[in-house]
Amino acid sequence: MDKLKLTVISPAGLLLEDNASSVAMKTADGWFGVRAGSFPITAALEKCDIRYVKSGVEQIYHINGGFAEIKNDIITILVE
Repeated sequence: MDKLKLTVISPAGLLLEDNASSVAMKTADGWFGVRAGSFPITAALEKCDIRYVKSGVEQIYHINGGFAEIKNDIITILVE
């Protein structure tokens, strides 16, 4: 079940809003994954393909870096 809410926002506005069962993204320390019930975290992201699973199918969304906040099963990614 897709319990995570994934949002990607730029200064120009909303770029992506979707639900997912898991999300993977890359920081300077490497890749990390998020599932429902994960601990809250804020992280700087590197240029990467955000990989998320929606309804059992992997989706990919490319970013050129930014910041992610994970809290209460909501993932908000801020990009330029």
